[in-house]
Amino acid sequence: LLEHDVGINKKLHRKLILKRVEEFKVCLIEFDKFLDLNKELKHYKARLIANGIVSVMDLRNDIISQDDVKKILNINDDKLIEIILYSVHSVVNEGGLQLNRQKTPYI
Repeated sequence: LLEHDVGINKKLHRKLILKRVEEFKVCLIEFDKFLDLNKELKHYKARLIANGIVSVMDLRNDIISQDDVKKILNINDDKLIEIILYSVHSVVNEGGLQLNRQKTPYI
């Protein structure tokens, strides 16, 4: 499939790409689970994705300050901003969710 559709002839390169795709899928699943557990952030999923935030680690790396929340999520309610910052940075393994500690593998 990759050899004919994309022109990737080397088997090693095809395996590497497929491995990265699987890692990316895992990150997406973890992100969905995290958002399902977090009612405040769940409503902003489309906006997060539009800003390139597609994993829990992306979320934690990109939303660090109140200004980040205001800019990325377009929120001006200080109380909600604090709740979101707390939920992003304090919940490590809620509900048995095993989070991938790596940044999203971009292909």
